[in-house]
Amino acid sequence: AKSFQFLSWFTVVTNLFCFGFCVRIFAKASLPNGRLMAVPCAAIITVFLVAAFVLKSPGDLRGLARYADILLHYGSPPLFSLLWWLCRDSETRAVPWVAAACYPMTYSVWIFLRGGLTGYYPYPFVDPAVRGFTSAAIHVLVMFGLYAAVLAILLIASTGTSNLKPPNAEPH
Repeated sequence: AKSFQFLSWFTVVTNLFCFGFCVRIFAKASLPNGRLMAVPCAAIITVFLVAAFVLKSPGDLRGLARYADILLHYGSPPLFSLLWWLCRDSETRAVPWVAAACYPMTYSVWIFLRGGLTGYYPYPFVDPAVRGFTSAAIHVLVMFGLYAAVLAILLIASTGTSNLKPPNAEPH
């Protein structure tokens, strides 16, 4: 039960997602398409932004838990962002937005289903018992909006606004 609770945290799941990309890069000794890496990069930047501006500081954590918290929230986001920056390419076509939405939406469904069954929600702002279901759902939508905005910024930074158009859109 504790291992599933551990996998309830968006921070942990996102860091594992990014770690998977790193393993792929170093195992193959080649860089993946920057378009693919934009999805976990947007997620890990969202982790950083929420940790920095919404969640409490790690000040109440001690020992290894404190160092892990700092590393996962504040260390890995800039490192993975740098790796994404090195992997991006100007020939990247648009990220399929529906596919890019799968990760945060699947996570949201997971925490609400699991929380409904066990009563455990990883964050107070998504706990319907604390905030009410409407407020919790609004918080999830705001988080998704933040993720989408970060993804759009990454795509624009990578190749300009052409990445925001569907892959088969007609040029103007």
